[in-house]
Amino acid sequence: MLIIALLLLISFILWQFEGFELSNPYFNLLLAFAILIILPIFNYFGFRKSFSSNKRLQENIIYEIDEDKIKMIGESFDSEIDWSGIYKIVEYKNWFLLFQNSNIANFLPKKFLTGNQIREFRSLILKNNVKSRLKKT
Repeated sequence: MLIIALLLLISFILWQFEGFELSNPYFNLLLAFAILIILPIFNYFGFRKSFSSNKRLQENIIYEIDEDKIKMIGESFDSEIDWSGIYKIVEYKNWFLLFQNSNIANFLPKKFLTGNQIREFRSLILKNNVKSRLKKT
C-alpha cells in the first residue's frame, strides 16, 4: 500500500517537472494523499475503538515465564506457549511484543518488570533461539 502511494506521488512529481504523460495527475496526487495520510488515521481510530469495545483485550494478565514456556493467565483465559511456538519477540521502550504469528501478538509491559527480570527475559529469548529484535544493553 505504501509502495503504491509512493509510486503515485513520484508519478505526480514527474508529471509536474518532466512533462511525464498521465491521464489525470491530480487524481493520482489525491489517491497518494489518501493512502499516506487518511488511511492510517482511519486505522488508528478503528484499532482504538476495537480495543475499547473488547473487554478481553483489557484484562489484567499474569505472565509466568520459564525455560520451557510462557504461561499467560487472564481473568477469562489461561494459555501456555512453548518457546518454539513464538514467532518472534520485539522489544520497544516500554514493552515487549510476543508474536504468535506475523499478525497476532501479546504485549508484556516493562513497567511491571524489574531490571533483572528484563535481563533474564532477554537471555531466555536468546537461549531459546527465538527470532527477536531486542534493544542493545
